[in-house]
Amino acid sequence: DTLEEAAVAMADPKTPLLPIVDRASGKLLGIITRRDVLDAYRSRVDLYMGHSSELQPYGDSIWVATGPIVRSFGFPFPTRMIVVRLTDGGVWINSPVEWTSEDMRAVARIGPVRHLVSPTPLHDWRINAWAKAFPDARIWLAKSLADAAPPDWSSDLDQMVFRGSRVLNEVEFFHRLSRTLIIGDFIQNYAPSANGMRNFIFKLAGVDGGTPIDARASFIGNKASGRASLDRLLSWDFDRLIVAHGECVDHDARAFARRAFAWLS
Repeated sequence: DTLEEAAVAMADPKTPLLPIVDRASGKLLGIITRRDVLDAYRSRVDLYMGHSSELQPYGDSIWVATGPIVRSFGFPFPTRMIVVRLTDGGVWINSPVEWTSEDMRAVARIGPVRHLVSPTPLHDWRINAWAKAFPDARIWLAKSLADAAPPDWSSDLDQMVFRGSRVLNEVEFFHRLSRTLIIGDFIQNYAPSANGMRNFIFKLAGVDGGTPIDARASFIGNKASGRASLDRLLSWDFDRLIVAHGECVDHDARAFARRAFAWLS
């Protein structure tokens, strides 16, 4: 199909996505459609719709905050940003969310906003409004970030490029003071609910505490690079995990991350 035909197909809620087949008989039991997936997402995302534009402490000198729901290819996603007060007093913001000017000024009360960081090309667009509000802040897009933290924040944060994807790499961070790993989109963690279909689809999609299936597919033929990146990530002394989409992990995060990336083995 052409891209245009594919776009039209995805716009149709009845577009088949996945056949459900009985392994023993080979009989077709049903089809999961885009509508099923959307309904499953909404059943969980509704819990995030009443987002708070308040910073929530997540440890020493680190805060998280939720933003409005965004949509990608029709699918709703909750958003989260991470704010760190650096040793020099400046503020470092990872994946800024859409906020009002008043809310942005509240962040500035922590300290001067000096760094606006996008860990993945998929988050680059989220920088724009904050760059206008804080014109003196330096913009760091994913493509400009390297395997070593720049001197601007190396006293507080380690970083690495998680390599292996044939589509895009993303940059992961480790906040040493709070022992917190900060992940972009390579781990998404939507907790189980009473909706059995939703749980099944989320498990199938890899967003129940793992790597989304489309991201996993982009590592085909290049998993060795992914394993090398994972080894480095697991060498950090973290106990907590902040994810951009889904629920954070407040303890035993190293074991959680190892399970989330088990598909690389």
